[in-house]
Amino acid sequence: GLRARAVRGVNTDEVAGPNDFAVFSTIAAYADGGAWLDDLCRVLQRNKDYVSTQLDEHAHDMLHMVASDSTYLAWIDCSGLLDRVGDANAERFCGFLRSHTGLVLSYGGIYGENGSRFVRMNLGTRADLVIGGTARLLAGAAATTISRIASSLRVSSHGAHRFRFSPARRR
Repeated sequence: GLRARAVRGVNTDEVAGPNDFAVFSTIAAYADGGAWLDDLCRVLQRNKDYVSTQLDEHAHDMLHMVASDSTYLAWIDCSGLLDRVGDANAERFCGFLRSHTGLVLSYGGIYGENGSRFVRMNLGTRADLVIGGTARLLAGAAATTISRIASSLRVSSHGAHRFRFSPARRR
């Protein structure tokens, strides 16, 4: 009945009552967590700066990180890359990254149509993981572009089989 629907609704949004540890953890965080929070903010900013700089230096025409103040997730605009390869959204790029580089990013389109040309990268982690993930993102973007160009050459070149290059014959 009504109670079951209310319980399901509360639990669906994960706002059910906290457990015993959550109460004490919350008190400790508010009372003694200032230094930890300051350190966390410095780490997150360092990671954001690193990714943003790498994208600007190595993929400025394909990938752009959107500036943000209140999140540990980087929203990366893939519009330049998508336009270059002829894709409407970043979902296929996420799959390509996973299968070709092992990098798992979130497809922004699951948060609405406005996010369809974005991927999300978790920056709330160690620097070595951010550095490695950024390198794989850049490699995946380059490979996507090369793969798409090669694919379009195969598809659009009717009769190209007549123009195969082969080593010169020796007489």
